[in-house]
Amino acid sequence: MARGTKSKTVLKLVILAIALQETGGGAVAPAMADIIAANPDYATTTLMLIQTAPYGAAMIMAPVYGFLSRKVKKRSVALAAILMFIIFGVAPYFFPHSMGAIIFCRVMFGVATGLLIPLAFGLCTDFFEGKERTMMIGLVQAAACIGGIFFQTLGGYLATLGWNFVFLAYLISVVILLFAFFALPEPKYVDETEAYKKRKEELAALSFKEKFPPIVIAYYAEVVLFMITILILINNLAIYITAEGWGGSVEVGYILSAHSVCGFIGGLVFAAFCKLTKKWNITVAVGLAALCFALMWFANNLWMAAAGAALVGFLPTFILSGTWDKISNTVVPIFATSAVAVGVACQNLGQFVEPYYLEGINTIFGLTLGRDAFMVATITCLVLFVILVIQTAAERDRGTMESIAVLEEDMSPM
Repeated sequence: MARGTKSKTVLKLVILAIALQETGGGAVAPAMADIIAANPDYATTTLMLIQTAPYGAAMIMAPVYGFLSRKVKKRSVALAAILMFIIFGVAPYFFPHSMGAIIFCRVMFGVATGLLIPLAFGLCTDFFEGKERTMMIGLVQAAACIGGIFFQTLGGYLATLGWNFVFLAYLISVVILLFAFFALPEPKYVDETEAYKKRKEELAALSFKEKFPPIVIAYYAEVVLFMITILILINNLAIYITAEGWGGSVEVGYILSAHSVCGFIGGLVFAAFCKLTKKWNITVAVGLAALCFALMWFANNLWMAAAGAALVGFLPTFILSGTWDKISNTVVPIFATSAVAVGVACQNLGQFVEPYYLEGINTIFGLTLGRDAFMVATITCLVLFVILVIQTAAERDRGTMESIAVLEEDMSPM
């Protein structure tokens, strides 16, 4: 029996509800200082896995989703992922003294989010076309930011009851599960036409370098490096604010929510920012990130630190959206989705390796968590900024790859 709504408005709402969960991992961020204080027998790097393990799992699942979506119905993938999000999200509340079990649950939670992120964008492609599809992709990004605001704020409040209470924030997804069960339809399968298959064969004859220019590897490396600095902020803000005596988990929750609000606004003004900065958009955004981290590094009160943390929220949207756009315009268009999926995996890789990156630098230079972490973030962004200045200055117009684009004209069967 077919399930799902026939109303486009309800369909849009259920896709946006699914997207709200993409940034659910942030619910535990306001409690990180409390978690570290409550578990002195564990290394800080181990405890940071509570925050970063989901990114490692999501890094693996993002490219796997493409294969899975061709073998399993997307509606089934959606419902299974949301159910996993709830079960493994909430489970750590019940065994706060078993760190191994908590980290295992966070890995499985990351598997769920790793499926939900590409799923939300994929559903936009399946159900919408043209300007409506573009609008929905933008709304999905905005919904992810709103979800970040909600989970971080709720996590901040729940942390005041006890650090393990933050995991109860994921119970809200029971509502989303029911909504998806009754409202999400299965996308219609479209057979490949002979013309479509022929064009795929012609594209297959191109060399790997023609399909996938080497500069894309540099884009991936830059995404990893930038996301390390963002996770330095997320993982160290609570430690920093608490150590300086400026507040606790509630204040951290508010600051992270302001960070997400700025990310939401950034998505709305991204086009205007690109129009103003042209090909320098990513370079300018990384330079601004360095300034924001420097403001946190030198802050002498809560408001300075909060301003830096909030303002840096604009920049992941500018940098990641700008990078996905560059990748899409650099590779052969038919491989753009796969190339961006690898980019999303690199985004999660940067978030996963951040504790090891920071611990390595702290060990070499005798630094500590808290204020020193923002010095590391500042210097990392400055190094990245210099690389991007050189790279962007050397950039030449790649054209539109017209000879290849011709092969792809009308490749999507109707």
